[in-house]
Amino acid sequence: MDYRAFWLPKNGSTPEEYEDALAADPQLGRFAVADGATESVFAGQWARLLVDQFVAAFESESGKTTSWLLRVWDLWSVSLRGQDLKWYAQEKLRTEGANATFLGLWFDDCSEQSGRWRALAVGDTCLFHTRKDELIEAFPLTQSEQFGSQPLLISSRLSPEVIEEQRVKLAEGQLESRDRLWLMTDALAHWCLAEHEAERNPWDSLEGWLEPAATNAGFSTWVDGLRDAGQLRNDDVTLLVVSV
Repeated sequence: MDYRAFWLPKNGSTPEEYEDALAADPQLGRFAVADGATESVFAGQWARLLVDQFVAAFESESGKTTSWLLRVWDLWSVSLRGQDLKWYAQEKLRTEGANATFLGLWFDDCSEQSGRWRALAVGDTCLFHTRKDELIEAFPLTQSEQFGSQPLLISSRLSPEVIEEQRVKLAEGQLESRDRLWLMTDALAHWCLAEHEAERNPWDSLEGWLEPAATNAGFSTWVDGLRDAGQLRNDDVTLLVVSV
Protein backbone atom coordinates (compact mmCIF):
# COMPACT_ATOMS: atom_id res chain seq x y z
CA MET A 1 0.00 0.00 0.00
CA ASP A 2 1.10 3.55 -0.73
CA TYR A 3 0.79 6.63 1.43
CA ARG A 4 1.33 10.38 1.18
CA ALA A 5 1.70 12.83 4.04
CA PHE A 6 1.39 16.62 4.28
CA TRP A 7 1.59 19.01 7.20
CA LEU A 8 1.96 22.65 8.18
CA PRO A 9 1.83 24.73 11.36
CA LYS A 10 -0.82 27.30 12.10
CA ASN A 11 -0.42 30.78 10.62
CA GLY A 12 1.98 32.80 12.75
CA SER A 13 3.90 29.73 13.95
CA THR A 14 7.21 28.30 12.81
CA PRO A 15 7.75 24.68 11.73
CA GLU A 16 9.46 24.12 15.09
CA GLU A 17 6.20 25.10 16.82
CA TYR A 18 4.14 22.51 14.91
CA GLU A 19 2.54 20.26 17.54
CA ASP A 20 0.85 17.59 15.39
CA ALA A 21 2.71 14.39 14.54
CA LEU A 22 2.48 11.51 12.07
CA ALA A 23 4.19 8.17 11.56
CA ALA A 24 3.87 5.43 8.96
CA ASP A 25 5.22 1.96 8.27
CA PRO A 26 3.58 0.50 5.14
CA GLN A 27 5.41 -2.82 5.57
CA LEU A 28 3.86 -3.33 9.00
CA GLY A 29 0.63 -1.73 7.83
CA ARG A 30 0.53 0.78 10.70
CA PHE A 31 -0.17 4.49 10.44
CA ALA A 32 -0.84 7.15 13.08
CA VAL A 33 -1.63 10.85 13.46
CA ALA A 34 -1.80 12.86 16.69
CA ASP A 35 -2.60 16.43 17.64
CA GLY A 36 -0.76 17.78 20.66
CA ALA A 37 -2.98 19.96 22.85
CA THR A 38 -1.43 23.43 22.64
CA GLU A 39 -2.41 24.42 26.17
CA SER A 40 -0.45 21.49 27.66
CA VAL A 41 3.32 21.30 28.12
CA PHE A 42 5.53 19.40 25.66
CA ALA A 43 2.49 18.79 23.45
CA GLY A 44 4.44 18.21 20.24
CA GLN A 45 6.93 15.90 21.95
CA TRP A 46 4.08 13.87 23.47
CA ALA A 47 2.26 13.61 20.12
CA ARG A 48 5.43 12.40 18.37
CA LEU A 49 6.06 9.76 21.03
CA LEU A 50 2.51 8.45 20.67
CA VAL A 51 2.63 8.03 16.89
CA ASP A 52 6.16 6.62 16.84
CA GLN A 53 5.41 3.99 19.46
CA PHE A 54 2.09 3.00 17.91
CA VAL A 55 3.81 2.28 14.61
CA ALA A 56 6.79 0.55 16.26
CA ALA A 57 5.21 -1.39 19.13
CA PHE A 58 1.43 -1.72 18.78
CA GLU A 59 0.15 -5.28 19.25
CA SER A 60 -2.30 -5.46 16.38
CA GLU A 61 -3.37 -9.03 17.16
CA SER A 62 -5.26 -7.99 20.27
CA GLY A 63 -6.21 -4.44 19.42
CA LYS A 64 -5.42 -3.54 23.02
CA THR A 65 -3.84 -0.20 23.81
CA THR A 66 -2.52 -0.97 27.27
CA SER A 67 0.81 -2.62 26.43
CA TRP A 68 1.61 -0.06 23.75
CA LEU A 69 0.78 2.87 26.04
CA LEU A 70 2.84 1.38 28.87
CA ARG A 71 5.83 1.62 26.54
CA VAL A 72 4.92 5.26 25.84
CA TRP A 73 4.76 6.03 29.57
CA ASP A 74 8.16 4.40 30.18
CA LEU A 75 9.83 6.39 27.42
CA TRP A 76 8.12 9.58 28.52
CA SER A 77 9.50 9.23 32.06
CA VAL A 78 12.99 8.61 30.68
CA SER A 79 12.79 11.65 28.38
CA LEU A 80 11.96 13.96 31.30
CA ARG A 81 14.83 12.83 33.50
CA GLY A 82 17.63 15.33 33.78
CA GLN A 83 15.70 18.14 32.11
CA ASP A 84 16.05 21.48 33.84
CA LEU A 85 12.36 22.37 33.87
CA LYS A 86 11.09 25.73 35.04
CA TRP A 87 8.88 25.57 38.10
CA TYR A 88 5.75 26.40 36.11
CA ALA A 89 6.49 23.61 33.62
CA GLN A 90 6.94 21.17 36.49
CA GLU A 91 3.63 22.31 37.98
CA LYS A 92 1.80 21.94 34.66
CA LEU A 93 3.20 18.46 34.18
CA ARG A 94 2.08 17.51 37.68
CA THR A 95 -1.42 18.98 37.49
CA GLU A 96 -2.32 18.72 33.78
CA GLY A 97 0.27 16.53 32.08
CA ALA A 98 1.01 16.35 28.37
CA ASN A 99 -2.05 15.74 26.19
CA ALA A 100 -2.94 14.85 22.61
CA THR A 101 -5.73 13.48 20.49
CA PHE A 102 -4.79 10.37 18.53
CA LEU A 103 -5.78 8.09 15.69
CA GLY A 104 -4.03 4.83 14.82
CA LEU A 105 -4.76 2.61 11.80
CA TRP A 106 -3.73 -0.97 11.03
CA PHE A 107 -4.75 -3.74 8.61
CA ASP A 108 -5.76 -7.40 8.79
CA ASP A 109 -5.98 -10.15 6.17
CA CYS A 110 -5.08 -7.96 3.23
CA SER A 111 -4.73 -9.37 -0.29
CA GLU A 112 -4.54 -7.69 -3.68
CA GLN A 113 -8.34 -7.47 -3.82
CA SER A 114 -9.63 -7.09 -0.25
CA GLY A 115 -8.86 -6.85 3.45
CA ARG A 116 -9.93 -5.14 6.65
CA TRP A 117 -8.83 -1.94 8.27
CA ARG A 118 -9.01 -1.35 12.01
CA ALA A 119 -8.59 1.90 13.89
CA LEU A 120 -8.52 3.27 17.42
CA ALA A 121 -9.12 6.88 18.31
CA VAL A 122 -9.07 9.21 21.26
CA GLY A 123 -10.55 12.64 20.57
CA ASP A 124 -11.19 14.41 17.29
CA THR A 125 -8.34 13.32 15.05
CA CYS A 126 -10.32 11.53 12.35
CA LEU A 127 -10.28 8.82 9.72
CA PHE A 128 -12.37 8.84 6.54
CA HIS A 129 -12.75 5.76 4.35
CA THR A 130 -13.62 6.58 0.75
CA ARG A 131 -14.27 4.52 -2.35
CA LYS A 132 -14.41 6.21 -5.77
CA ASP A 133 -14.71 9.61 -4.04
CA GLU A 134 -17.69 8.42 -1.97
CA LEU A 135 -17.55 8.46 1.84
CA ILE A 136 -17.96 4.95 3.27
CA GLU A 137 -17.25 5.70 6.93
CA ALA A 138 -16.20 8.57 9.18
CA PHE A 139 -14.56 7.81 12.53
CA PRO A 140 -14.71 8.71 15.41
CA LEU A 141 -16.76 11.83 14.56
CA THR A 142 -19.45 11.72 11.89
CA GLN A 143 -20.84 15.28 11.88
CA SER A 144 -19.14 18.68 11.79
CA GLU A 145 -21.17 19.88 14.78
CA GLN A 146 -19.49 17.25 16.98
CA PHE A 147 -16.20 19.16 17.00
CA GLY A 148 -15.72 21.25 20.12
CA SER A 149 -13.10 22.91 22.27
CA GLN A 150 -12.65 20.01 24.73
CA PRO A 151 -12.04 16.72 22.91
CA LEU A 152 -11.04 13.58 24.74
CA LEU A 153 -7.26 13.34 25.12
CA ILE A 154 -4.54 10.81 25.81
CA SER A 155 -3.06 12.36 28.93
CA SER A 156 0.23 11.50 30.59
CA ARG A 157 -1.57 11.90 33.93
CA LEU A 158 -3.96 9.01 33.27
CA SER A 159 -3.07 5.34 33.38
CA PRO A 160 -3.17 3.29 30.16
CA GLU A 161 -5.94 1.19 31.72
CA VAL A 162 -8.15 4.24 32.29
CA ILE A 163 -7.51 5.52 28.78
CA GLU A 164 -8.39 2.16 27.28
CA GLU A 165 -11.53 1.70 29.35
CA GLN A 166 -12.89 5.25 29.23
CA ARG A 167 -11.51 7.07 26.19
CA VAL A 168 -10.55 4.73 23.36
CA LYS A 169 -13.01 4.15 20.52
CA LEU A 170 -12.55 1.33 18.01
CA ALA A 171 -13.76 0.85 14.45
CA GLU A 172 -13.18 -1.44 11.50
CA GLY A 173 -14.21 -1.73 7.89
CA GLN A 174 -13.94 -3.82 4.74
CA LEU A 175 -11.45 -2.78 2.09
CA GLU A 176 -11.54 -3.02 -1.67
CA SER A 177 -8.82 -2.31 -4.17
CA ARG A 178 -8.20 1.42 -4.74
CA ASP A 179 -9.92 2.53 -1.54
CA ARG A 180 -8.49 5.52 0.33
CA LEU A 181 -8.08 6.01 4.07
CA TRP A 182 -7.60 9.64 5.07
CA LEU A 183 -6.18 10.39 8.52
CA MET A 184 -6.26 14.05 9.55
CA THR A 185 -6.24 16.37 12.52
CA ASP A 186 -9.31 18.28 13.59
CA ALA A 187 -9.25 21.50 11.54
CA LEU A 188 -9.09 19.68 8.20
CA ALA A 189 -11.44 16.92 9.39
CA HIS A 190 -14.04 19.53 10.35
CA TRP A 191 -13.75 21.10 6.88
CA CYS A 192 -14.20 17.71 5.21
CA LEU A 193 -17.36 16.90 7.13
CA ALA A 194 -18.80 20.39 6.60
CA GLU A 195 -18.15 20.11 2.84
CA HIS A 196 -19.71 16.64 2.77
CA GLU A 197 -22.80 17.88 4.62
CA ALA A 198 -23.13 20.73 2.11
CA GLU A 199 -23.14 18.10 -0.67
CA ARG A 200 -19.77 19.23 -1.96
CA ASN A 201 -17.09 16.61 -2.46
CA PRO A 202 -13.97 17.29 -0.35
CA TRP A 203 -12.37 14.01 -1.46
CA ASP A 204 -12.29 15.22 -5.04
CA SER A 205 -10.36 18.31 -3.87
CA LEU A 206 -7.98 16.24 -1.75
CA GLU A 207 -7.37 13.66 -4.46
CA GLY A 208 -5.16 16.12 -6.30
CA TRP A 209 -2.62 15.95 -3.49
CA LEU A 210 -1.97 12.31 -4.34
CA GLU A 211 -0.48 13.20 -7.71
CA PRO A 212 3.27 12.52 -7.98
CA ALA A 213 3.99 16.21 -8.56
CA ALA A 214 2.14 17.33 -5.40
CA THR A 215 4.37 18.96 -2.78
CA ASN A 216 4.03 19.98 0.83
CA ALA A 217 4.59 23.60 -0.24
CA GLY A 218 1.64 23.38 -2.62
CA PHE A 219 -0.52 21.79 0.06
CA SER A 220 0.42 24.61 2.44
CA THR A 221 -0.64 27.21 -0.12
CA TRP A 222 -3.98 25.45 -0.61
CA VAL A 223 -4.61 25.28 3.15
CA ASP A 224 -3.69 28.96 3.56
CA GLY A 225 -6.28 29.79 0.89
CA LEU A 226 -8.98 27.98 2.88
CA ARG A 227 -7.89 29.80 6.02
CA ASP A 228 -7.97 33.18 4.29
CA ALA A 229 -11.47 32.41 3.01
CA GLY A 230 -12.65 31.62 6.54
CA GLN A 231 -13.38 27.99 5.66
CA LEU A 232 -10.64 26.43 7.80
CA ARG A 233 -9.77 27.21 11.40
CA ASN A 234 -6.21 28.43 11.95
CA ASP A 235 -4.57 25.41 13.52
CA ASP A 236 -1.81 22.94 12.78
CA VAL A 237 -2.88 20.71 9.88
CA THR A 238 -1.81 17.13 9.19
CA LEU A 239 -3.00 14.82 6.43
CA LEU A 240 -1.87 11.22 5.94
CA VAL A 241 -3.49 9.29 3.08
CA VAL A 242 -3.23 5.53 2.65
CA SER A 243 -4.09 4.14 -0.80
CA VAL A 244 -4.91 0.45 -0.95
